[in-house]
Amino acid sequence: MNKTQVLVLGAILLAILGYFCISNHALIIQNDIHTRVQQTLDLEETQQITVTTQGRDITLSGEVENETIKQQAELNTFRVEGVRLVINKLKLASDESITESSTIHEPEISPNVEPTKEVIQTPNAEGI
Repeated sequence: MNKTQVLVLGAILLAILGYFCISNHALIIQNDIHTRVQQTLDLEETQQITVTTQGRDITLSGEVENETIKQQAELNTFRVEGVRLVINKLKLASDESITESSTIHEPEISPNVEPTKEVIQTPNAEGI
């Protein structure tokens, strides 16, 4: 083997080794971020939140009781070191019941009834 062949073969082997090291390291980072986000959310006692990790991007899904918990979960997830993006797909538990009840109790509107307009007048300041 001449010197050029050895250099080319060495460069190829170095590239293969680098690829495996980087891809393995990325998986370790992803698992580490997932674990730390899950621990952060478990500390808040929000067991109905599912964490999905794709690289350094986190997707939150599931149900929470109110908007404050939803926003706090997103903020605390974003504060975890290494998180690049948080996709918040959390739904409010009360949304389903409101949607179902509004669908069930939807009022019927007769086509022959015209909508009414109510005009509210402010009191005249002169009489005060």
